[in-house]
Amino acid sequence: MGDRTTVTLTVLKEHQQEAIDLIDSERGQPSDIDAQDGETVSLTYEEVNYATIENLHLLVRAGIPYSIEWGSGGSYSEGEEHLRFNADGTTELIGIDKDWPANTICECMNAIKDQPDPLAALQALLDSSQEPSWENQRTNSNVARTANLIQQ
Repeated sequence: MGDRTTVTLTVLKEHQQEAIDLIDSERGQPSDIDAQDGETVSLTYEEVNYATIENLHLLVRAGIPYSIEWGSGGSYSEGEEHLRFNADGTTELIGIDKDWPANTICECMNAIKDQPDPLAALQALLDSSQEPSWENQRTNSNVARTANLIQQ
């Protein structure tokens, strides 16, 4: 292992070049570009130190929703992070740690503790650990971009 890993950044196709340009100043060009489902594209970066792409904040500022996945390294487990824009242009960031089973069992136990409906609590936990939809992200990111322009 070590402290370097492969990181895959997924964005909407129309944001592909802008995302590459914003990340390029730090990471350079992606080693692979893969058109996913017609709506999104995945950009793969190799040998990323501690699975950290420092310029992700520039994507947020530019109104670019993203998903990022990384493999495990010497001192961290594999994981995911998903940034989506709400209808009002605000952001929602969801992180998923794939360290199984320790974190997951603890989360389950905490989720059902003192809950009148433990099954519903577990379902809510499951729902919060899934990759969020890309639905409405074109519209919502445009709202965020417009808000950013107004604030400048």
